[in-house]
Amino acid sequence: TPAGMLAAAVVGATGPFQAAVVGAAVALATVALFTVVAVGAARRLLPDTECGKWLRATVDNRRGRRPAR
Repeated sequence: TPAGMLAAAVVGATGPFQAAVVGAAVALATVALFTVVAVGAARRLLPDTECGKWLRATVDNRRGRRPAR
């Protein structure tokens, strides 16, 4: 992606391995950002629908499984 190529150039990754690592990191960050935005939009736009209930249940289940600190 152009963002991956730009990130590789910024950190000075000239070899294929370094470029692959930087590209993978940019790809993971892109997917994570898209996921956060998509879930946030779904929560706001679909609060009373089945999808909204499913999203809330997923978060509630995850919070319930966390060990006590």
